[in-house]
Amino acid sequence: MSIFNALLSPEARARIEQDRREVLRLYGLGNAWLAAALLAAAREAQSAAPQLAPGECTYNARLIWGIVPEVARRLGVVRLTTNEIDWESRELSDYELRVRAGHALKNIGYTILPGWRMLSRDIGNGNVVVFALDRLCPGRLGDREDPIVRNLTELAACRGRPYDGIWTPAMNLSGELDDQGEGEGLVLDAEEECDVVPLRPGA
Repeated sequence: MSIFNALLSPEARARIEQDRREVLRLYGLGNAWLAAALLAAAREAQSAAPQLAPGECTYNARLIWGIVPEVARRLGVVRLTTNEIDWESRELSDYELRVRAGHALKNIGYTILPGWRMLSRDIGNGNVVVFALDRLCPGRLGDREDPIVRNLTELAACRGRPYDGIWTPAMNLSGELDDQGEGEGLVLDAEEECDVVPLRPGA
């Protein structure tokens, strides 16, 4: 066990391991099942943050009411509610939707509220929205207009991990945690130990 892991409480280590397993489970889902999981997370987030209204021009509201439902619709056969149909997002190409989603993910705060824990997870550590976007429209290395590619390219270089435009579990490994074995290491989100991290006001 690394020194870093030894400093964590047993509860924190258990939570990290649970999150790691959930990331791998979601990553391995087929398109239809991933779409269903994505939409379910968006609806949990909607219920957990009733102050965010459909059509609201904030990153958080657009993510759960427009972007994520549209990504789920394109990835699999899902039925959206009227409030989840965002015509602006629907008219975007897969690439344009990827870019819009990337900006939203970059500008929301991490929280473990229902649904949000999955959707707001740092993209370097495995985010279900990015899994879906990579299947709809894989990233292109060197694309500076794509915030997901830009973020993961820089992160991969810092971690010394491979990245070819599509996130893989190999990105989750940290040199300091590799003593757990291949595929077992995990880089923490900054707020991973917090019980509740509120949404950013006005986000």
